[in-house]
Amino acid sequence: MKPKNSVSAQKQSSLTAKIKTTDQNLDKLQQQFPKPKVTKKAQVPQNSFDDSNKVDSLISNYNEILTQNTQLMQKVQELTDSNAKIQEHCNNELSDMSDKTRQLILQLKSDQQLEFQKQTQSHKLLQQKYECLSIQFQQQQQTIQDNQQQLKDFETLKQQNNQLLKQENEFDTFYKELETENESLQKQIQSLNKQSQQTDQIAHLNSLLKTENEILKSENERITKRYDEIIKHSSKNNNNDQTHLINEMSEQINTQVKSNQMLSKEIEQLKTQLALQTANNQTLMNTQKEAQKQFEEQIRLLNQNQLSTQNINEVLDQEIQQLKLQINHNTVQSDKKIKNINQELKIVTNENEVLTDENLQLQAKIKQLEKDIKIKHKQIKDIQEEPSNIINDAFYLQQIQEKETQIGQLERGRETLDQRIEQQNVENNTLRQQIQGLNNVIVLIEKEKETLQAKFNVLNDSNSKISTNMAEIQKQLDLTKLENVQLQKQVQDLKQYIVTLKVSD
Repeated sequence: MKPKNSVSAQKQSSLTAKIKTTDQNLDKLQQQFPKPKVTKKAQVPQNSFDDSNKVDSLISNYNEILTQNTQLMQKVQELTDSNAKIQEHCNNELSDMSDKTRQLILQLKSDQQLEFQKQTQSHKLLQQKYECLSIQFQQQQQTIQDNQQQLKDFETLKQQNNQLLKQENEFDTFYKELETENESLQKQIQSLNKQSQQTDQIAHLNSLLKTENEILKSENERITKRYDEIIKHSSKNNNNDQTHLINEMSEQINTQVKSNQMLSKEIEQLKTQLALQTANNQTLMNTQKEAQKQFEEQIRLLNQNQLSTQNINEVLDQEIQQLKLQINHNTVQSDKKIKNINQELKIVTNENEVLTDENLQLQAKIKQLEKDIKIKHKQIKDIQEEPSNIINDAFYLQQIQEKETQIGQLERGRETLDQRIEQQNVENNTLRQQIQGLNNVIVLIEKEKETLQAKFNVLNDSNSKISTNMAEIQKQLDLTKLENVQLQKQVQDLKQYIVTLKVSD
């Protein structure tokens, strides 16, 4: 497209230069020879020959100017016709160029759209495949992370369980200490009970002393009364017997008073001891009650701690059991898959070994049968050479037919075994490929992910290049339109100039 535009532009510029040159020549001629203003006929003096010569020369010059003007007009007409042809040629070329450009742009657009649609469809398919693989990879990663988290949780629970076991051991130690304290308290209680029994005995003795004291008091009162009566009676009857009796009675009374005083002192001492013992007993009872309360509180706290510890242990045991079950389930599933694959491999290997052994045995049997057949064929020839042995010949023929039948069966069995061996080898290879595929799944996913990312980057680059090419084509189309507009403007200017020339003529 560009060379055609450059040629048309050169032609247009040369025409413009020629027209400018023509205009300059016309301007010079008009300046040298302006048009005469014919108002009246020129009166030629009859007696002036010079004037007539001048007029002739002027006429001849004027005619020459008219001739030149006519020639110039012809040249202008030729230039106008040439310009029209050039303009028509330029218009034709511009229309052809516009049509070709339009067709080329439409073709490019359609091709690019088709290519873009294909690339978009391929990109979508690749993106979908990439997303599926990404989801599978994420699921596998999530499963691995879940297993790792479960192992971490299991380790954490194990540590917590160890701490709880340590606390439980500490509680057991504390409980044993409490039991030891309880035993010491029980011993103190027993000693207090013994002291209480002694106090009861002292109280019993005290009651006996009170009873005896009351008896002595009543006896003393009776003696006092008797003494008073004796004194009264002695005042009346003053004799020696009575005096002697009174003296005896007085001695008895004094002795009784002394014994009463001794008993009273003992009673007071016993009361003091009893009060001290009662105070001690009360103190011990209070101490025992306080110790019993502390012991019960400690037992309650210990039971509460044991219950809370037991509840925590139960919860932890449940969670640990669930984790163990899940881990065991996953382990069992993996072990089952591995075990199944290993069992299948073992079975296949064993079958291969058995088939190999059977094949070897069959080959040995076949060789033996071939030897037997050769021997039988030799015997048949010998029998044929000896016609007297017809019975033996029939017998041997029957045996040979049976052997040949057995050989056929063995050959068919060998073919079957060969087929089974080939099939088993194919299955073995398939299993090995599956195992290798399972081992390479993650690697393939990673590689395919990288490949898809690279393709995605290539598609993005291709899309950016297509966008750049579209922009360049649009820019080139705009430049072509601008050139067309400029050419049309130049053609309009030429037409206007030609019209101006015609009007001036």
